[in-house]
Amino acid sequence: MINYMDHISTRKIKIDPSNISDELINYAAKLLLSGEIVAFPTETVYGLGAIATDSTAIKKIFKIKNRPLDNPLICHFHSIDHISKYVQQIPDELHALNEKLWPGPLTVILFKKNNISSLVTKDLPTIAVRIPSNPIILALIKKINLPLAAPSANLSGLPSPTKAEHVISDFKNNLPLVIDGGDSKYGMESTVIDLTTTPPKILRPGAIPFENIKNILPNISIQKDNEGPILSPGMKYKHYSPKTKIIVINESYVKNDQEIEDLAQKIKGKKIILCTNKDHKHSLNTIQLGSNLKTIQTNLYSSFRELDNLNTEFGIFEGVIDEKEGSAIMNRVKKASFQIL
Repeated sequence: MINYMDHISTRKIKIDPSNISDELINYAAKLLLSGEIVAFPTETVYGLGAIATDSTAIKKIFKIKNRPLDNPLICHFHSIDHISKYVQQIPDELHALNEKLWPGPLTVILFKKNNISSLVTKDLPTIAVRIPSNPIILALIKKINLPLAAPSANLSGLPSPTKAEHVISDFKNNLPLVIDGGDSKYGMESTVIDLTTTPPKILRPGAIPFENIKNILPNISIQKDNEGPILSPGMKYKHYSPKTKIIVINESYVKNDQEIEDLAQKIKGKKIILCTNKDHKHSLNTIQLGSNLKTIQTNLYSSFRELDNLNTEFGIFEGVIDEKEGSAIMNRVKKASFQIL
């Protein structure tokens, strides 16, 4: 058994999601079934998983991430029939969501049965469930035929990992296995919906925009931050933060290049990089995030990590419109921020 405070040798294996190796999936499955933790790709961000019924393995996740014990985990399943074994009932709304959005980056809160580790659900009567669309993690769940509890595969508080090298950068040689399945498709965590309330509520904006979900559940609303119990990750603690201090400028705060220059001048004598989706003519170094909301969403966490790699003290993030994919982008940037203008 691995002591997660000791230095061990991490094995990284590469799996092609379009040509999945049964041998490598079997290897990862054996590690999980023996009580170990494994980092793997999902369509959202990389996850750090353990079998959700194994409390000893779940403790390893909290320990190595330095994750607060009152922050619940999301459980990953291979089908709605698989989910039904661990929840009290499948509500009608979930059938509608399942038809349109699963497998995919959607997490749903349901009332649980008592066959999941209480560490996963923080002793709540509910459980957060989803069916991922990434073929590697789906193949792994089908192989073990047990739910995988998995937060993002990063040290708590840091930007979520969208590449295998991000995982290795955070944990060095302290994981038994990292599965490299290429870059994450969305680069953004799942949208979380609470189906234990009437009407349903979005607890965390994510890769699926509110507008898409409202087309399926017209009565859905968005829960405000710090309102109600903590049923899902991303609701309580400061998250997603690089070491670089992020200053967020709302979309309407600055109008032109000179105003951005003036803002940078007020941050005296510091290394500053502008994270932007626009073409500017000024003297600041920039990281280009992309020309549309989907691209900005995909590149967001990588840009945060790039700021740290460049030893930047302040990153100025140009805000985007707070709708569609922009809602999740602004949620993450504000949670990571040092200052909002």
